[in-house]
Amino acid sequence: MCGIFGVFNQSASKRIDRFAAKRAIDAIAHRGPDAEGIQFWDDQLCLGHRRLSIIDLHVESNQPFKYEHLSITYNGEIFNYKELKSELLQAGHSFRTASDTEVILVAYLHWGPECVKRFNGMWAFAIYDANDDSLFCSRDRFGIKPFNYSFKDGRFVFASEIKSMIAFDSKAFRRVNYGAISRYCRETIGAQSKETWFEDVYRLPPAHNLIVCRDSHKFDRYWEYPTEELQIDYETAKEQYRHLFKTAVELRLRSDVPVGLTLSGGVDSASIACQIYNEQAVGFNTYTASFPGHGFDEYPIAASLSRQLGMNSIEVQLDYSNYVTDLTDIIYHLESGHGSPAIFPLWHITKRAKRDITVFLEGQGADELLGGYVNSIFVDHFIGLIRAGKFNQALAEVNTSRSVWGTKQLLMLYLRQNLPPYWRKKYRQWSGLENIYQNELNRHDAYEFKNENHVTAGCLNRRLKMQHQTGLVNLLHYGDAISMAHSLENRLPFLDFRLVEFVFSLPASFKVDGAIGKKIHRDVMRKSVPAAILDNPKKLGFVSPLKQVFAKGTEAVDVVLSRQSDHPDIFNNDQLICMINEHQSNSANHERILFKILNTKLWFNHFGG
Repeated sequence: MCGIFGVFNQSASKRIDRFAAKRAIDAIAHRGPDAEGIQFWDDQLCLGHRRLSIIDLHVESNQPFKYEHLSITYNGEIFNYKELKSELLQAGHSFRTASDTEVILVAYLHWGPECVKRFNGMWAFAIYDANDDSLFCSRDRFGIKPFNYSFKDGRFVFASEIKSMIAFDSKAFRRVNYGAISRYCRETIGAQSKETWFEDVYRLPPAHNLIVCRDSHKFDRYWEYPTEELQIDYETAKEQYRHLFKTAVELRLRSDVPVGLTLSGGVDSASIACQIYNEQAVGFNTYTASFPGHGFDEYPIAASLSRQLGMNSIEVQLDYSNYVTDLTDIIYHLESGHGSPAIFPLWHITKRAKRDITVFLEGQGADELLGGYVNSIFVDHFIGLIRAGKFNQALAEVNTSRSVWGTKQLLMLYLRQNLPPYWRKKYRQWSGLENIYQNELNRHDAYEFKNENHVTAGCLNRRLKMQHQTGLVNLLHYGDAISMAHSLENRLPFLDFRLVEFVFSLPASFKVDGAIGKKIHRDVMRKSVPAAILDNPKKLGFVSPLKQVFAKGTEAVDVVLSRQSDHPDIFNNDQLICMINEHQSNSANHERILFKILNTKLWFNHFGG
């Protein structure tokens, strides 16, 4: 896990400013405090790197790394690097380090761009090929690692974080993209979009390569979700799932530095903990956010499991007294607003964890893979059963789900997810939400994320694929930004591509059963994870109590109502005052939209000037 930066001139008349390039890698020093490197090719190409040492800690593995005519700057981990290295050794290649970085270069030398299809991991990298004077850039299948880029003024510039690009050329890259901010405020669209909050700065989409030459560039999608449903019985599927999950965790425990786990009271992280118990539980640390006195505090459950497994349970009590100060730091690292209040607990968990570890595992990605958000997918599941002629099963599952979620809630969620943009806007106008936007935000309408035209088997899998490509990518964005702010690497077993491909090929009935999602996973873990955790249909995760944040007289309210000095106000303050009064009097709950406005105001304080 590291920070990368690079410049590739497509116009020979321009020379790279070496001092500016040094500023760029200094701006992301938090991503790699262990080493820095920068290399130039005739002031027409620059590759920069900040290293967080995790695999092969020797200086010989520092980057940019060179192998024959190839050079790389790389962020991430290839977890199956040992297996790939063995295969490449048998093919006659040699290695001088024990790093996964060298494996990437040798794999590219041997297989070319097809090498990324063999990688099991998370990555964002750029390889310079001196033989044909080109860059081969790639981002992992699910967007775990960031790759920001811009083609501007005759040059290609890329970086792990946009602040690095701004440090290189503030005039070129520090311009506000009001369209992206509008989509965030209105529809909570974030990192699933190619656009960032900065004009002319984009994200390389997940599962894409980008080849850049002096006079051209080309994008290529190298991976897709399965399209066919497996013909497999449930018991066989459970055995295959058990093996895939086991090896997904095992691979992500490979490290030359200490590893820990973020643990909540839910199925996902508990399952990882129980699997780790079979591998290396002694001295293993778990970290859990604590909300003493609140009904949603999951620390007692997490601590009990941790002790049962012989692990060290570390409680991270959250203090909201400096909420705005902490959120200001978070927004600086996110480089945008975010719709999830869980960014606050994770910030404090990673801050505490850094005292002991450099790598941590977490359960992100399980809900979108296995149908964990049952209330948001049940109607799709029901429609799939009806289309398949399974009427009795459909009715039985409706009766089961009603006891947990309620029919009205299920239908409202389904309608909200499927309303066309026109009717979404009409709803915002009817509810009064549209009245809070003005000036630049009214010149940029919201849009609905467009899923790529690709067939996926079954109604449920189509919905899960949408969640995997939208909400999950947004969560992965803050997972990377917040962990790297504290020089930590986060690893996600549920995003092992073998596991993802297998689960997306399974029948819907293997994933959802009435009000319960993650059916196959729960059944596989039945002998390991306590029943009290496995059989709880409602999982809270790292929640965050926002009510107190927007109480009368708080700093957060002052920021929401503050005026922007360098830009026209994009929110109507009279409408905001009405909204805050409604919220504080308990006549309406506006905490989510107020949270997004607070995020936006803090972002402008950092980047809008």
